[in-house]
Amino acid sequence: DHYLICSPWQSIPYDDQIKFKRNILTEAYQDNANVKIKINNFYQSKEKFGYRTKLEFSFTEDKFGKIVLAFHKRGISNEYEIISGCKLGSEKMTLAAQKITERLNAMPGIVAKGLKGLVIRESKTNHKIIALLFYKFKELKFDIKLSDLDGMVDGIFIAYSTIKSPVSTITELKYADGSEFVEEKILNTNIRYPYDGFFFYNIPMFELALNKIIDNTNASNKIVEIYSGSGSIGFSLANRTKKLIGIEIVPSAVKYAGINKKINKIN
Repeated sequence: DHYLICSPWQSIPYDDQIKFKRNILTEAYQDNANVKIKINNFYQSKEKFGYRTKLEFSFTEDKFGKIVLAFHKRGISNEYEIISGCKLGSEKMTLAAQKITERLNAMPGIVAKGLKGLVIRESKTNHKIIALLFYKFKELKFDIKLSDLDGMVDGIFIAYSTIKSPVSTITELKYADGSEFVEEKILNTNIRYPYDGFFFYNIPMFELALNKIIDNTNASNKIVEIYSGSGSIGFSLANRTKKLIGIEIVPSAVKYAGINKKINKIN
């Protein structure tokens, strides 16, 4: 019911999507680098729905004045009510988001226009859920605890996000409870990443790309991974090099790269 807002590609049959995307990539190399390439393989996703590790909702009010989940309408500032959740994430992610919204409606003084967004993250390895709620009216007071969510969420974080920023970023973390990281098994490596960190949205496709990277990386004295995050690419190449260096500016990602180095016994 919201495919144009979620992703307009969904109005096109998947086989045709692949043709268009392959052509777009070919044109990008030609227009930006003046390089002609032929793309022999453009790999399709095995899963068309339910694959995402992250969903990010907005909020709006329904006709009865209740807070409901929403997505931004494209090109304008209005919100579109997401009645049944988003099919690109799992049903469990949608149910967790709806449970938090139900709790918001039970609290006095909480209004949709004071809320900024809700991020739901799910491990596709162990199916644990982490939620990050952002609000933009500093005077709002929240009463949401992990114990209020009927076991549907394994970690919850509530953060004030300045109204000056159009995106949901943490200005001040106000509440934290439960697990602060998501863990995935990527090929033969266990990777943890923080609740506010970047990670790949489609795990099987990431593993396919990672296998291609491994197959085409020769043994060397040194490998440098730029924008290394929590190390999911670099650590997969650890046995191809004598020295592995990751470069990253986000402190929480650097912290978890150190944790991942230890749990995978990488020197």
